Amino acid sequence: MSELGATIEDLVRTMKARKLRVPAEIGTFVALECAERLIEGPALVTMKDVRVSEEGLVSLYVTPRSASAEASAQSLVSMLASLLVAAGTAVPTQLIGIVESGGGTGPHALVSLRDMLEAALVPLNRQAARRVLSRMIREARRPTTERPPLPSVGGVDDALDSLLGDATDAPHAPVDGRSTAPYP
Repeated sequence: MSELGATIEDLVRTMKARKLRVPAEIGTFVALECAERLIEGPALVTMKDVRVSEEGLVSLYVTPRSASAEASAQSLVSMLASLLVAAGTAVPTQLIGIVESGGGTGPHALVSLRDMLEAALVPLNRQAARRVLSRMIREARRPTTERPPLPSVGGVDDALDSLLGDATDAPHAPVDGRSTAPYP
């Protein structure tokens, strides 16, 4: 990751290493932003060509007008498929349909793909999506040692007991006036 932001490829790899998912909606938002830019100058795009800034802004590093609209749409659908795999389960069927269709065909393929992606994100809140991307970039840049340790095998109860001290032998005071004695 550099001052130009993180590539989507690096972001997905880092999130996977931390056992975190990339929400399907965020992957779709990234694809939508790419489609809007590619309409202006079609190019083949991969996850290495897409960067996200600290502010959550999506940028493309490709040569405009270096591919047909149809080939560009197909490469974008391939990238979307990879992002949806990073999302894991619970991918909306509408997005699966976009991937299975391979995107639009002909000279208006990118426009058709953009329209399908936008329809899949209704209602679309670009600022909220950028905030999520920004948080994901910050999380990816944070050293793993800064993350708080997970509770021990005993889970939340053991962590709470540790915080409050071992009160297992102490009588339990009723919170709402009812008895807290165990059932016979």
